[in-house]
Amino acid sequence: MTYSRCGIVALTERKSRFLEIQTDRTSYLLGDVVLVTINAKMDHMPRYESVVLLVSCVGTISRTFTDVKMPPNPKVLSKTYFEMKNEFMNQNFPLSYSFSLPGTSPFTGEESSFVLSNSITSQIFKINAMHSYRIDLFVKQEGKIYLAEQKDIVVRRTFQQIQPSPSWNFEIDNFKIKIALDKPSYYPQENGFLLFEVNSKVQRSTSIPKISFNQTLIFNFDDQQIVVKKQIIPQMSLPAFQPYYYGKRPLLFKIPEGLPPSHSTPLFKVEYSFDINIDLFYEGGTQTPLKVVLKSTILAPPNLCGACVFMPLITNDFNPPSESILRPFWQEDKSTDTCGICGASFGLITRRHHCRRCGKVFCGSCCVDSVLMKDLGFDRPERVCKSCFKLIQSN
Repeated sequence: MTYSRCGIVALTERKSRFLEIQTDRTSYLLGDVVLVTINAKMDHMPRYESVVLLVSCVGTISRTFTDVKMPPNPKVLSKTYFEMKNEFMNQNFPLSYSFSLPGTSPFTGEESSFVLSNSITSQIFKINAMHSYRIDLFVKQEGKIYLAEQKDIVVRRTFQQIQPSPSWNFEIDNFKIKIALDKPSYYPQENGFLLFEVNSKVQRSTSIPKISFNQTLIFNFDDQQIVVKKQIIPQMSLPAFQPYYYGKRPLLFKIPEGLPPSHSTPLFKVEYSFDINIDLFYEGGTQTPLKVVLKSTILAPPNLCGACVFMPLITNDFNPPSESILRPFWQEDKSTDTCGICGASFGLITRRHHCRRCGKVFCGSCCVDSVLMKDLGFDRPERVCKSCFKLIQSN
């Protein structure tokens, strides 16, 4: 009988089984160094031309696509994710060898089993994968290759994910905004918050910020890539940011339970993100739509086997900040027809002016002075009313 793996075809005869493979551990994480020792089973070994050591990760992947109008059409393929081959002419045993597991290969066992259905077309797409890591030991003798020994190794799922940047900054004309997550990764059922820091010097409100938490599945099968994006948490929103708003406003959320952890391998990816949409409006009627994507990492629950070794347990210490407003609210023009100091009526000649310190409405004569107010987030002198100007001068 013969055995084939990664292009090597070898005879499987009992007379060649004189060697054994030992590893320094029973299981590994991606990126770990594996120490291999080849020992002889007997004192007087037959002479070999060479010893070949093959380390490989092979996956069996099946895809099934079902349509209500057609029978299922399963397709199965075998994929080699990596292979390392070394030939040793040295016949002195024990023979030592070490190698590093790549950081982008799958883990041992069943990697995925997703069913994606479309209720309108009644289409179902299912993909499954089974991966194995194996060390094969071959010997060459009299021009023939024999399988001498095999050893499977276990590569565990790693819970240490790449931490994306959890914040986003934007500045245009007289508007600054920073959106940040309280941390880059979360467990299922854990609380968190998005913090909006806004410094607006615009006389119009923004649109209502709309936030969604989405999961993106990316499948790579053969030469085809399928991307499926779905919303995990119902759309959330915050009140619009008023004219000349300066402060911080949090949005609280809770990660649902049962989510698969963030994952990235050559076969498929599981990604999570907060998608934020907000529109800026200006006095001239122009509009700037902002579309922000903040990526986040979902960790495996700590009650999974072995997870607590790599990640701390979920803590109940959740103290989200409250809203902090550093400028008074901007008084609406239509809320008053007279100046707040002299009582003059507003019209075609007497125009409204807002004090940048108290936010109230005054006429041009009562709101004429300009003062630099860094404590309110201004970087240049701004118009203030007579009352605020006197208060600033006295302080």
